[in-house]
Amino acid sequence: MFMNKSNLLKSFSALAVAALFGGSLISCSGDGDSYAPTPKITDKDGNTVQVTSAGGLSFVYDESGKLLSMSNGKKTYVLKDGKFAFDVNEGNRASKVDVYLNSDGLISKIEGTLEYSEDDEYEKDEFTLEYSYDSRRLKDCELSGKGSAEHKSSGHSYSYKGSGNVKYDWKDGNLMKVNVDTKSNYKEDGDSFDEDVTIVYDYTYGTQSNLSNQLPYYMGYVITGTEDFGGLFSVLGLFGYGPAYLPTGYTETEIEIEDGKERKHTNNRSLSFVMNDNGTIKSESMGNNRFVYTYTPTRAEEVNTQEFMQYLLNMRSIIFKHRK
Repeated sequence: MFMNKSNLLKSFSALAVAALFGGSLISCSGDGDSYAPTPKITDKDGNTVQVTSAGGLSFVYDESGKLLSMSNGKKTYVLKDGKFAFDVNEGNRASKVDVYLNSDGLISKIEGTLEYSEDDEYEKDEFTLEYSYDSRRLKDCELSGKGSAEHKSSGHSYSYKGSGNVKYDWKDGNLMKVNVDTKSNYKEDGDSFDEDVTIVYDYTYGTQSNLSNQLPYYMGYVITGTEDFGGLFSVLGLFGYGPAYLPTGYTETEIEIEDGKERKHTNNRSLSFVMNDNGTIKSESMGNNRFVYTYTPTRAEEVNTQEFMQYLLNMRSIIFKHRK
């Protein structure tokens, strides 16, 4: 079983999604301060809300509003000491993905390893993505990856090594362009070839305001390089703020140069959103695909509500006392 040649972002996507949705064992580790994130989602009236379920996952927060864990109903993923650690062992395949958060509660680094062995075949892939931010919005991402595979009985071997950069271009609070550049070298049975891939995402906007500053699922799905993995973390606010307005669509242009030969592909995607009365996103669609959010007020707001009810009870007691 040899890995098909593909660009680094697409390769990492498969690894990350496998760890998130196929994990049989979830553990946590890490040293240092705990940077459990408090989601920065507010409605049009300034009230803080939390996404409690999305994409088949449910999320649990502590009394201060910090994210503690997520669950798909069968498995629980816990955040501790500023790090998610996903360990998966299923049959002949083992994978591990570590997600690190910075002091602002935003994802700063994702590391992944995938190993596969069966009979006399062996394969290993490793990836790292490091994100930086400006005013809680994605600024750039550095990525690297390498892998190898061999078939011992036939002597067939394969390896690759690559690196890349993702630039996020914001204007007036809107994400206008995402530019992905990767360079890779592949070796197969002694033959070597190079591949350069550039992917550009150009976003268009209408007049629909993003009052909650949310980074929508289908934007995170595309621009973080980790598909469902990145989309779900975007929903929680772990990849920072979204655009000032909600996008109506984007154009994806991919230019691939392999040994001097250029291939170019262009795709157009439409995006649409349904909003809640309080200005948060209720659902979004990309073509025929639809993603739905559910929310609850933060625990802190529930405490405030209880305090208000206690205030009314105290006032009621005072009123009745004076009536006697």
